[in-house]
Amino acid sequence: MRTSVKIKSQGKRPAAGAKSSNVVICPFNVSFAERFLFISSFVFGVIIPGILKLVFYDFKTLKSVIVKSRNAFKKNGSLLHHVLVSLRKRITVKNADAMNLEKAFTIAYVIKKFRKVGIEVNTFQYIILASLPTVTQVITAVLDEPISYREKGNWALGIINACSGNPLIVILPLTITAFKADLGLFTAAQADMQTGAHTATEIRDKAWIVVKHDLLVLMAVAQANSNADTLNGIEIIQSGHFSVKMVGQRSGNIFKAISNGPGVMNLSAAGAPRGGLHDWYISLDGITWTAYLTTKVRVMTATGLVPQTKVWFRHRVRIGGTIGAFEIIYVAIP
Repeated sequence: MRTSVKIKSQGKRPAAGAKSSNVVICPFNVSFAERFLFISSFVFGVIIPGILKLVFYDFKTLKSVIVKSRNAFKKNGSLLHHVLVSLRKRITVKNADAMNLEKAFTIAYVIKKFRKVGIEVNTFQYIILASLPTVTQVITAVLDEPISYREKGNWALGIINACSGNPLIVILPLTITAFKADLGLFTAAQADMQTGAHTATEIRDKAWIVVKHDLLVLMAVAQANSNADTLNGIEIIQSGHFSVKMVGQRSGNIFKAISNGPGVMNLSAAGAPRGGLHDWYISLDGITWTAYLTTKVRVMTATGLVPQTKVWFRHRVRIGGTIGAFEIIYVAIP
């Protein structure tokens, strides 16, 4: 009788709120080491092999596709070239949007080439391609000036001659003539160094400052034309015998000009320490410069400019008796 009662009591459902020490919360206990091993196995066994399989499945094919796609984008007569250039010329389309469109075209082109050689790109691989970061590299012209003064003359003459009659870097003949005259003064000053006169070095150095300023004027035109046609930007800059530097992004405090309506340009440059002054100049031919304004802040608005023309602006910082070097830009006035 007692046994029967005991069996019935064991078969009853526990009352609500009753505590039990035999309740199982998790079917198995997972340690930190086991979790780390599982995650590592998934990353190194699934994700990374998938990426390597996509990249190194057929390296020759991938290399051929990249080379052909770059050549196609550089071809001036291609439809893609005209589409991207027209988008960049439109004010409503940002350059970043055009770069994203270029990336989409690139992915589609690569997948098409893979399929031609029998390689199918599945959804997972396509997601990897689309998630790759787009690095917007800025094409920047640099002088790459030689150290020796004996080499500076021929090097500068090569740049001036390369810009003369260059359809990619249009410079007025009068400007080229004036710059060659400045170079002639430097060449004569360099030759006078052999006389041993105590003022020869100072005269030569001052003459070179003028020549280097002239080269910056030419380089500003090359940079502006490169910015207007980034697909041919490297070719434009190198046509003037300037060097090319590729950077991941452009600093926000560079010397630049932004249109603020017909005949109005907002100029900005890098800031200066307390007590520093900003000198702003303007030139219509790159030879004669007119002092436009001196400000304590790094921004300035130029008004009364002639629309549909192109001008040079230059800027420098003065801190007490220390005068900084000029930086020059070439701007189209809307």
